[in-house]
Amino acid sequence: MNLCKAMSLLDAILISKGYSFEQSDPDARYVSKKSHDLLDSVGKEGLYCKHCQQLITHPSSAIEVNGTHHHVFANPEGISFEIGVYDQAECLIVSPAMLEHTWFAGYTWQIVICGGCHLHLGWKYSKPGSPAFYGLIVDRLVNK
Repeated sequence: MNLCKAMSLLDAILISKGYSFEQSDPDARYVSKKSHDLLDSVGKEGLYCKHCQQLITHPSSAIEVNGTHHHVFANPEGISFEIGVYDQAECLIVSPAMLEHTWFAGYTWQIVICGGCHLHLGWKYSKPGSPAFYGLIVDRLVNK
């Protein structure tokens, strides 16, 4: 699937659900703090948006969830995603928290996009009493 077609599909999903590309994270302090940490290290090795080259996260932010960093999942439509999990990411959250069809038991998920070009990058996962994390789509990031 080419990038334009993928963006059109994401736009259609977000528009049909009434979502926008605005920051909608109820815990904006978490996102702001983590974003600030990432911005302090601009110019260092990192994982960047494949489309616009904006810094998204660092290899040092990689974590394991359920015993591994890499996961492969399919959504209800049968589309497979290979994701890596990170405790920090510079992304915009564009959907409400949802529990249905979650890939991590007990965690809600929210769609995250690149703040520079709005490419769908993955999901933020949250669970009361546990640290939030990001599941980022591996082939939408480039290591520099």
